[in-house]
Amino acid sequence: MRRLKTLPVLWLILALVALPAIAQAPSEGYQVYHFAQEGVLGTSFDLFVRAQHEETGAALLERVLASIEAQAGVLSSYDPNSEISTINARPFLQDEAIELSEDLSQVLRNSHLLGRFSKGAFNVFVGDLVALWRDAGRDGELPSAESIEALLPALRAGFSVTTRDGVSSLTRKAAGSFQLDGIAKGYILEQALKAALRDVSGVTGILIDIGGDVVAWGKESASSRAGWKVGVADPSSPADNAAPLTSVWLDGATIATSGGYARYHEIAGQRLSHILDPRTGMPANKVASATVVASSAQTADALATALCVLSPEEGLKLIARHSGTECLIVDALGTQHRSPGFSAYEQPPAEIEHGVAGLWPEGFRVEVGFSLVDSTAGQPSTGRRGGRFKRHFVAAWVEDGEGRLVKILAVWAQTGELKYLKDLDTFWHDAWLESGGSSSPSVLSSISRATRAPGHYDLVWDGTDSDGRPVPRGSYAICLDVNREHGPPRGRAGHTFASLKLDCRDTPAEAQAEDQPELTELRAQFGPTSR
Repeated sequence: MRRLKTLPVLWLILALVALPAIAQAPSEGYQVYHFAQEGVLGTSFDLFVRAQHEETGAALLERVLASIEAQAGVLSSYDPNSEISTINARPFLQDEAIELSEDLSQVLRNSHLLGRFSKGAFNVFVGDLVALWRDAGRDGELPSAESIEALLPALRAGFSVTTRDGVSSLTRKAAGSFQLDGIAKGYILEQALKAALRDVSGVTGILIDIGGDVVAWGKESASSRAGWKVGVADPSSPADNAAPLTSVWLDGATIATSGGYARYHEIAGQRLSHILDPRTGMPANKVASATVVASSAQTADALATALCVLSPEEGLKLIARHSGTECLIVDALGTQHRSPGFSAYEQPPAEIEHGVAGLWPEGFRVEVGFSLVDSTAGQPSTGRRGGRFKRHFVAAWVEDGEGRLVKILAVWAQTGELKYLKDLDTFWHDAWLESGGSSSPSVLSSISRATRAPGHYDLVWDGTDSDGRPVPRGSYAICLDVNREHGPPRGRAGHTFASLKLDCRDTPAEAQAEDQPELTELRAQFGPTSR
């Protein structure tokens, strides 16, 4: 999407994909309303609705969340009461037929087909293997070769789904358990979009983004020429506001990204991907990330996982066999591999000149990391959904040594929430008004990224100002202003302002802040870009 000339808002994180519009509505009075929550399916959730009234978007939000909750009750391996968890807990009986709901039947059928299509690179019967490596990460010791090898026959034997007299049944061919993370989110997205589309009067576009996997309908705006613009996260620079590896325009498609850069195990001094090769039982290490564009969110989700298991060459051959599917694979060395049709979707990133004498040193950047309190934890009732605050309003920006605004790095807010930005009074006076941001933020950047754990966030600053020009070497301050939704007045619990000063010249530097009630683990590092 476009960037405001006076306000380079680099973080309102979502990924935007569009299906063909089914009706053309007048453009007058339409704007994009953003609804965000953390901890949905264990990751971030964003809903964007282009409508005439915020109440219309709020009604869609209720339907979408209800659909997600219902599907999680079927497909979530982390809910002990879900249908799949109940099946996992059943003792194995040879040739036992277990009756399935329609939703689980569809997911397992598609999983079986995609498993065969990928020649075993995708497999949902990996629950025991996932648990083995999860325990290894907890204990800090690699699992033995014997313990891994003992689980592989069951993965190869797998399962089958049959239907007789309108009733679908599952038969496990060996003792084992399911882990549906590689496809369930895609199915849940598809069903959530169907729920949203039951009534789209007064709506011209809908986006649902769960942890970087995205499905949507409609277009970015009345003047949009090709649906929605989506940035693909760079696995070597995965900060939430980092420049994307590339950008694509999508219409009538969905996008999913998988990779071990966001979630991983650290065992015996090794950083190992959470994505496992079902054929060997070992963490996949050939690919840093894989992005798939497809017409089906389930297909995109599953194939993105499979491409992280296969070599880039094998992955490209796999995609070539699947009609209407394109991919971008980044291998372990950072080399990019595109399927023949992927480049047709792309918009090339802008070049930034660095290394000029006296300016920001080439190859250096500032990395900022911080954590927020868990917004899903119990809080005093606000009269809103669940009696809990949903999220934080956060602003991050850079000031020079004299306290002048250099660049806004991140803003968590949505169209129509100007009043909440005013509650971030330091940001409002020192950055927002200084930048010329007199109206509500409406510029949305798009990032398709691998799912990350909730609660911790990373930002980067590449040493450029609001116009994308490199800044001089010198002293700079990284500023954060935080308030939680429906929180108390400024100056009381729920509000936090922090500033970290860094000397950004020719040698690395770092700074950190003391933990505060809403903001913890705040640190900033200046140095060469890590690859």
